[in-house]
Amino acid sequence: MRTAPMAVALVVAACMPWQPDHSPNSTLFQVEPRTGNDVVMWVVDETGLVTSARDADREPAQALEANARPELKEIDVRWLGGVCRHGPTVTLTGSSDALHIIVQPDSGPETFLACPAVGVFYGVTLTLSDPVAQEAIDVREIR
Repeated sequence: MRTAPMAVALVVAACMPWQPDHSPNSTLFQVEPRTGNDVVMWVVDETGLVTSARDADREPAQALEANARPELKEIDVRWLGGVCRHGPTVTLTGSSDALHIIVQPDSGPETFLACPAVGVFYGVTLTLSDPVAQEAIDVREIR
């Protein structure tokens, strides 16, 4: 009977943690929140610039923002999201001279419970191998 191996494969796939789609040439960083909720954030680096990613201080963001700190080789990316989906994703493309940052606050699988909160502040601090100037950053949101 061929259904048994397929059923096992489906169960194993269901137990695997979700990861965003990314190319084999990219680097994927999983960012665990320090406080508040269990929503894991993801960083997909297509540039080769990101050396690490961590949960940023949850300072209120008026809107999507990316603030460069070239002297520290860091960028803080902050946005407003919710906890209805687990896996907001930040994707970097381009170069240190023209860095494109795409934030997808609604990436990941839906929670199985009623959505308990929206208007949650999120942020990641990206440490880079090269400094990036503020004017070199183009940041956009895809919902």
